[in-house]
Amino acid sequence: MSIDRLQAYARAGADGGFVPGLRALDEVAAVAGAVPLPLNLMWLPGMAPFAALSQAGVRRLSAGPALFMHAWTAMAAATTDFLGGVMAMPEGAPGYAALNQLFSER
Repeated sequence: MSIDRLQAYARAGADGGFVPGLRALDEVAAVAGAVPLPLNLMWLPGMAPFAALSQAGVRRLSAGPALFMHAWTAMAAATTDFLGGVMAMPEGAPGYAALNQLFSER
């Protein structure tokens, strides 16, 4: 998305600018400095850490599909282990009582 388009969104009353695919820190800083909107990005592999992105002007970082992809990969590996008879509980996994407590809180 071009800076011109983000500036047009700002003039039209947008309250944020989302730029999917933007990852280079210098480009992030250039966009954030040229647009009067809070800059929202989607996390991508190889991106700078959030602290550096925040210093460059990012105000919101979306996980996009990354958390789902991590969960799917872990589930697929656990399923393979289970079917192969070698599954074990991962280190640090919460017990049933802790999980039930999380789901019972409102």
